[in-house]
Amino acid sequence: MTTPTAIRCGWRNGATPVAHTGVVEELKRYETGYFGGPPGRWEENAKTRKDVAASRLKPPSVLFPREMIFDDGKRRVELVHLGVGHTHGDGYAWLPRERILFTGDACVNGPYNYVADGNIEQWIKTLDAARKLGAVVVCPGHGPRGTADLLEDQQSYFRSLRELVGKLVHARKSGEEIRAAVPQVERDLAANRRIARYVPKGGLGGHVQKVYGELTGKSLPAATRPAAAAKLRHARQHGLELFAPLRA
Repeated sequence: MTTPTAIRCGWRNGATPVAHTGVVEELKRYETGYFGGPPGRWEENAKTRKDVAASRLKPPSVLFPREMIFDDGKRRVELVHLGVGHTHGDGYAWLPRERILFTGDACVNGPYNYVADGNIEQWIKTLDAARKLGAVVVCPGHGPRGTADLLEDQQSYFRSLRELVGKLVHARKSGEEIRAAVPQVERDLAANRRIARYVPKGGLGGHVQKVYGELTGKSLPAATRPAAAAKLRHARQHGLELFAPLRA
């Protein structure tokens, strides 16, 4: 996804940000102050950061609903939206001749998945569409680049997570019991060497909370704390204190 920070930096440096139409919808959800509502993330962050206060937010002006293609006869780059994943506005950059795929945060290589703004069930399906492109090299949003196996590993992590939480839900465990089972879910995921690197150490509660919400439409008891911690970690991974008021 093209983030507000990337948009800000792009405009400052003379670039024209390009994004999927879903990015603007995400901006309307979170940057409510810009769109005439109460203060959003941008305005709140400007209260404590001089660099934000001294800059301006402007949504991307070049949008694509499904795909956009750049081709100068020597190199072809296809910007594609394959479905909901990390957010509702994820865009992939696909180089079909070189078979290189840039995924943004729709695919990562390590414990960097932030799940609060997307949908894990749909994310799994979206990764199927990404795998069908036939990439040889995958450049993730975080972590070292890899092969097509990277897409499958990310997908396997989410499938295993949903399976483990689903078993607890189908066993009619209470919200308190599922929250108490988070350490065991973490151990079970870490036992699989192929996906163990995706487990956020000490922070799996946010992932379990997200799956539980998708399966039941409810929130885990005392779920605010892991969600806030996950937001703070995600901001730090992007090199920004976007959620300075939150504390793990």
